[in-house]
Parts: sequence; C-alpha cells; structure tokens
Amino acid sequence: MSHKSIRIAIIGQQDFGKAVLEAFLARGDIVAGVFCAPEKQGARPDALRLAAEQAGVPVFQPGSLQTEDARETLRKLDVELGVMAYVLQFVPQDFVNIPRHGMIQYHPSLLPRYRGPSSINWPIIHGDTVTGLTIFRPTDGLDEGPVILQRDTPIGPDDTLGTVYFDRLFPMGVAALVVSYHHARVARLPRPAPPPQQRRAPRVQRPAHLLQSDLRIFPPEAARFGGPGTGDSLASRRSAARSHRTCGPRSDSGRVRPFCPQACVPSASAQKRHGG
Repeated sequence: MSHKSIRIAIIGQQDFGKAVLEAFLARGDIVAGVFCAPEKQGARPDALRLAAEQAGVPVFQPGSLQTEDARETLRKLDVELGVMAYVLQFVPQDFVNIPRHGMIQYHPSLLPRYRGPSSINWPIIHGDTVTGLTIFRPTDGLDEGPVILQRDTPIGPDDTLGTVYFDRLFPMGVAALVVSYHHARVARLPRPAPPPQQRRAPRVQRPAHLLQSDLRIFPPEAARFGGPGTGDSLASRRSAARSHRTCGPRSDSGRVRPFCPQACVPSASAQKRHGG
C-alpha cells in the first residue's frame, strides 16, 4: 500500500536511534535532520550520527536543546513531526512544539507504570509477567504526556533484561514509532492517562561491594555486558543476552533476575530528561 511521505526530524542517539532512522528512510519518508548529543572525547562514535552521515542526512549536535540556536535550527528544517528515539538531553516544550504535528517519544514500559531510567529492569525485579512500550507526546514531566499507543509483551520465566529489550521491546519500539505518525497527526489533543497503578522506575545502582543478597540482581556476569552508549555492538549484546538467559539467580518464584539491571536501558530518563 502506498503512503504519503512525511518530513521528520529525529532526536536521539546510538543503536535505537539508528534503527529508527533506517526504518523511516526505508518507508520512503524524508528525514530533514538528526539531532544528537555531542560525543565525549574517546567515546564510541554515535551509531545514529554515523548512519545519518552515511545516508546524507544533516546532523546537528547542540550542547543543549534549550537554546534559541537549537530552536532556530529545527524551525528551518520545517518538519511535520519530531521523533524522539533514546534521548538523554532535556527537551523543553518550546522545542517539542516546533514541528507542525509536535513530537512523539518511545518509552519501554506501559505508562504510567515504571516512569524513569530503569523501566525494563523493574518489571522483572517485581515479578511481572507482562511489560511493554508506550508512544506518547512528551511534556516536561518525567516520562509524562498524552499516550498515543501501547504494545505489550510477555515476560517469560527465562527472560532477562537483555532478551526482553533486544528481542522484543527494541524492534517493537521502532515499528511503533513508524506507525504512530497518523495517530499523532489526527490526535493532537491530550488523552487522559490510563488508570493502572503508577510506579516509578528509578535508576538501579550497582553497589561498590556486593553482598550475597545483591547477587539476585547483580550477578557476576553483569560486568561483561554493556548497553546503549557503550563500546560493544548491538549484535554482540543480542548474542550475549540470548546465550545467558539463565545466568541470573532465580527468585523464590523461579523467575530469572535480570543479568544487568543498569545496562541496556534505552529510556535513560534521569530526573526530567526524556528518553527513548
């Protein structure tokens, strides 16, 4: 089925941002520009930046998205939609509202449950049997805003943080962002948040010295895995996640604990930052 191409800007970074860029380009849409955070000296090159440059898409790396320069850059791109795909920088409303149809953002939980940077970790830690993703219109709150669509996925007894994210929430999130444009265009007015219990998902910090009880959440194997923004590739992390499905200690209910509660967190929404 043919579709009308849309003109978008992507705000994001790393493998998830790259996958979103490639998905929109493959659909025949026009990516007018990509906004990435500046890379620190010595850090792994940003996968999204590299992919954009290879595709001939203009790349912008402002130190802050709160400046007039950043806003003017986005205005000049004259886009219909902004797509936020794993964003660590704070994105203010006067930047969000520049595209004609605003912006949409990916978050790897069924909002309003598990707002925060460790939203994949906590459903596993709490023994949930279902998790999912949300596409929403970001406001200045922590992972808050009108919900556009949601997709759920089961958490199996042998799942880890890596398998839930890389095998399901990652590809499901890319697909959900691509199909959300129509919803964003026809439904600009806020939609009330659903009634389920709200839960925060604060960052899970690894203690400097592990106690025996900590091994349920921080098994020794965790140090061998990275996440978005680290030096290993998406393919190697997927392979590692699949080959270590049972590496984490089991809880009393038999559920495998996540092998790396601090890694592979695509939202990374610290305090009032927006993640994807």
